[in-house]
Amino acid sequence: MTPHTSPICPTGDNGQVNPNALAIQVAQACQEVHTCRTREDLDAALDILFDQHLNKAREGFDSILEIASVLGALTGGLAARAAVGGVAGVGGTTASATSGMRAGAADALRQLIAKKAGFSGKGQRLIVDENMSPSIAGFLRDHGYDARSVSEMGLRGTKDDKLMQLAEQLGAKVVTRDRGRQMDGGFGTLAIQIDRRVSSPEEILRIITSAK
Repeated sequence: MTPHTSPICPTGDNGQVNPNALAIQVAQACQEVHTCRTREDLDAALDILFDQHLNKAREGFDSILEIASVLGALTGGLAARAAVGGVAGVGGTTASATSGMRAGAADALRQLIAKKAGFSGKGQRLIVDENMSPSIAGFLRDHGYDARSVSEMGLRGTKDDKLMQLAEQLGAKVVTRDRGRQMDGGFGTLAIQIDRRVSSPEEILRIITSAK
């Protein structure tokens, strides 16, 4: 595999990062991670993903789901790289330093997702599904939870599998009325299920507290 050689940081006429161009380049880099067949190919693809896209242009991402998708590709690539062993150094760095930089970049992306989604970092993280009243998120915040509704995050209409990926990356649970058996998968073990007959915020809080 020959890695592509796209510009390090695509910019517009004003010198600012162009998120659309960046998204295209990151998608190409992620595809390379998934199509690698050798340790050397995987290292080369990961280097592109880190050096050209994440470390130098991280703030160019506008979409929470865009970042989550890149992080998914990144963690998948890291897992594949760990499976073949013998992490190589990059640019003269040691193997342990390279591994640390890559793990650090993944952590930075998780923090960026949380920041853009509006999580405070205080209390258990909860995502309130759009089949719940958005006001429930505020009620839960008042009771010590780090809760954000799907609508507050600007993600109304997002499919369950994307929200599930986001919840996994954030270490969050999803407060939902889904039963986890929908055609598109539901939220599985990440779901805190609220019966449709339950409408009282206090009762919802009790269910969430007992689900810890």
